[in-house]
Amino acid sequence: MLIGIIEKKSWPHISGHGSADIAISAVTALVDIGFTATNGEPGCTCITDGVTVGSFSVKIHGSESWMINIFLDIFKSKIKDAVTKGIKEGIQKAINNNLNHVLQTLPLKENIRNILTADFTLVDAPRFGANYMVTDLKGEFFGVKVHQEAPFQPVAIPDVQNTNVMVQATIAQYVPDTVGFALWKDGLLQAKIDDSMIPKDSPVRFNTDSLRYIIPPLYTAFPSKQLQATIDPTDTPLTTFEANGNMGVNAKFEMKWYAVVNNKTNELKYAFNLGINLVAKGEVKLRNHDIYVNVTYGNITLSLRDSQIGQFDLNPLNDIALLVLSEGIPFVNNYFEKGVPLPQIPHVELINPYLGYGNGYIFVNTDFKYTPQTLLD
Repeated sequence: MLIGIIEKKSWPHISGHGSADIAISAVTALVDIGFTATNGEPGCTCITDGVTVGSFSVKIHGSESWMINIFLDIFKSKIKDAVTKGIKEGIQKAINNNLNHVLQTLPLKENIRNILTADFTLVDAPRFGANYMVTDLKGEFFGVKVHQEAPFQPVAIPDVQNTNVMVQATIAQYVPDTVGFALWKDGLLQAKIDDSMIPKDSPVRFNTDSLRYIIPPLYTAFPSKQLQATIDPTDTPLTTFEANGNMGVNAKFEMKWYAVVNNKTNELKYAFNLGINLVAKGEVKLRNHDIYVNVTYGNITLSLRDSQIGQFDLNPLNDIALLVLSEGIPFVNNYFEKGVPLPQIPHVELINPYLGYGNGYIFVNTDFKYTPQTLLD
């Protein structure tokens, strides 16, 4: 129901005033929304067509209402057309402005602990199924120092697993693979080991004396010398997702060993190079809107890539590496305990998010609640 106030003044000095009651009901509108991706950013355009007003009536009240009501039927159709046009334009404006505003606030790029940058820009325009819409996001991570595209492609993943929820986000194993590639290229997977990193109260030191019976040729070549080692990846650490909820990681490193032949100048002599094949498994979990990994298993296999001190038995050294790995898993879990947060959108609250699994991917199902911005926000 619309109520208007009218006032009429005209020559020859006949004047009057009154009110108009406009009653509208059974309004229907066909709304067509087109989604686009421009430079990786989402957008939309609303086209409102077929607005119909089922019941429309106008009643004039006032001193000259009898006169106006006589001619009202002549202009009634024009008034109805104007109202229909106003409804159509109002719908278009509301959707174009409000929905595009929401899309512009989507976090397309996220900084992760000032170490990585996550790129969630669109790779293509959204596409539609029978009762759902699919958007393909890049989902690639880059280092803050080296911004280089990953050299591999994602595997195909299904469009949707559950159409009973409002949103489903699927993450291919390509995503953590790009994390490993970015960390590698930024040099964040490198490590240097020397005796200062070993607790002072430890009876075992990082020197040839402590390793005399584990690597005999090393002591023979460099008796009573301090040691240093560097660890570098030889390839991108690769990830696998399994339908049972497990996640696997395979990483390959090389560890170059050096003897410190002059403590004053820190002069080093190369001894040998170990190949390290690390296999780890864990569980991918969701807690408080954060995705995190709990490592449950680890294994290390060593190989001798190159040696200046001759061949030697790697089994004792491999046993030590396995012991260090088992002791280090709790520290790794503690580091990753905080996890990676699910993307947050302003004015949108995720409701009951759920983590699911497939071969080569994981997915998050969730409903959500959108609270429009008010003038006080």
